[in-house]
Amino acid sequence: MNLFDVLSAGKRDLNEENVSSFFAWILDPKQTHGCGSLFLSRLLNVIDQNNGSEWEAKLDSLSVDVMVEEEVITANSSRRYVDIVLLISPSSEHDEQAISSINGHSLVFAIENKIRDGACKEYQLSEQLEGLRSSYKDSDICFLYLTPNKKEHFKKAYSHLPDDMAKAHLSWSGADESEISIVKILRNILEDDLKAKINPLSTDLKFIIKSFIVFADNDFRSASTKQNYPINRTGNKYFKGKVTGLEGVNRLFESEANSVGQQIYIGYLGGEKALLQQEYDLLVDRVFKWDDKLANKQKYNWIPIETFISITNSMKV
Repeated sequence: MNLFDVLSAGKRDLNEENVSSFFAWILDPKQTHGCGSLFLSRLLNVIDQNNGSEWEAKLDSLSVDVMVEEEVITANSSRRYVDIVLLISPSSEHDEQAISSINGHSLVFAIENKIRDGACKEYQLSEQLEGLRSSYKDSDICFLYLTPNKKEHFKKAYSHLPDDMAKAHLSWSGADESEISIVKILRNILEDDLKAKINPLSTDLKFIIKSFIVFADNDFRSASTKQNYPINRTGNKYFKGKVTGLEGVNRLFESEANSVGQQIYIGYLGGEKALLQQEYDLLVDRVFKWDDKLANKQKYNWIPIETFISITNSMKV
């Protein structure tokens, strides 16, 4: 039994926001997992190794507040949302010296999470950093970029962060054993628990961590969804099938739309006008209906697949 498979058993898999909520929960020392700053400490250790900082060593004397989907405002007054923001500050006046030795009045640890290959926006991180610097003027800022892999489009987005700031780019599962990844960090924690190198983890927490590891290794999809991914023929008389996410739409186009002159349509309530007004991140994991006929349909709710892909690709920038 996998907890995340159970939660993904509805119309669509868990999305990026769901994964952010779980990750924020496990990083928050005050949450009900009962492990204090164990998970956050392991993550800060990676940051320290990458940047020569000493955040992990100071963590026990600091207070941590965790926020999900934190809104920040850029210089041109645009709104941006950071998936997870951890505010790390002195827990008492006595600890001011600890903070000052890390060069700042407080630490802002920002995490941007991607679980789908097509969810990358090139300037998203730099715009989020601009908003964070405006909101937290007297703080040091660290950025962690979590992606499903380290393909060039993710690397390019990460490259827009300044070289002189503390930052790290990790993948969720990692391409090989030598790569540090979130899954590898979690597996190391389970191994330390088994060897009694840390205080015992509860049975429930170990079950949750193991469920998440398998879910992440399965591309953040339930086992049943991945078996059918990306094209599912339903046999429904009203539409031919469904696809999961924008990646599924692209694969549908590659496999179906160019065969024997067939035109594929993607169902979207309100058509092109409504699609243009939607936020890109809300489309990445969405399930879409598709068909190769418009007979007996409200045509304004169906978009030719080439047009659909062109519109959504233009949203990435």
